[in-house]
Parts: sequence; structure tokens; C-alpha cells
Amino acid sequence: MINSGIYKILNTINGDFYIGSACHFRKRWENHLYELRKNKHHSIHLQRAWNKYGEQAFEFKILLYCDIENLLYYEQTLIDGLKPVYNTCRTAGNCLGRIFSDEAKLKMSNSHKGIYPSEETKLKRSKALKDRVFSEETKRKISEAKKGKPNGRLNTHHSEETKRKMSEAAKNRSA
Repeated sequence: MINSGIYKILNTINGDFYIGSACHFRKRWENHLYELRKNKHHSIHLQRAWNKYGEQAFEFKILLYCDIENLLYYEQTLIDGLKPVYNTCRTAGNCLGRIFSDEAKLKMSNSHKGIYPSEETKLKRSKALKDRVFSEETKRKISEAKKGKPNGRLNTHHSEETKRKMSEAAKNRSA
């Protein structure tokens, strides 16, 4: 039996959908679920809808079965004909049709050049981490999660040089 073909991920609340192709339907759906649940799906439109409406609002539907050699042809035909809202790439099998903002292009360029994140971004991230305030409930949950787990530094000791450096760093912080 053929287990490859074209599928649709349908938002049952607003009718919007994503079109895709799969060599193995079950594996592909499980991959989508994993990415969506982790908030890391490649389609930002689908991810935002998933976050807004919840998992229960989506269905995975098989549209047609076909041989693997014909997947891209049929996927492209359906993308062109149905114009799915959640597909960020308009070309089946690649992202040639994807349009990036100027800001996104700059970030990608800097990343490839090895100059990202900027010092400004690093400072913002650092400040955000330092300014975090945990509720008592969150503190309790963190404490419960750590109970009974071994400390990674158990039975290890700092060298004299490390102790000296830590002492100097602590003195400088309080000054």
C-alpha cells in the first residue's frame, strides 16, 4: 500500500490550512506535532494559529495518495490552486518563493558573517535575564524539580587559583 502523498493541516475554526507532501504520513504528522508543540514550526503562520487556537483546533487530512516521484508535482499543483494561508513557501520542496523582511535579511547576513548577535543584543538579553522575577509558585516548582537530583559539582573541588579568581570577582561586584 502506498503511504506517501499530499496532506492538509486544517484549522477547523477558521478554515485556513497548510498543504504538504509526505513519504510517510504518520511520521510527517508526528514531526509537525513535535515542532508545533515546541513552538518551533517552520511556518510562522501555522505556529501562531496553533498557539492562538490550540492543538484541538487542527486536523491532519490526507488529500491524495501518490508515488514519491510525484509528490512535488501534486503538492505544487495544490499550492498553486488552493493558495494555503499557512504555507510560507510558495514552491513545493524549497523556499524559493519565501519573502524575508529587510530586518530578517540583515540578521541572516550578520549571522553568516559571524557578527551576530550584536553587543547591544547581548546586553539586552543579559538585562532581561537579570531582571527576571520569579513568583513564589515558580520558585516552589523549580525547587521541587531539583529535589533528589545529584548536584553536578558533588565531590569536586575548586583549585586554589579558581578560588582566588572567584574571590576577586566577588570583591569587584560589591564595590
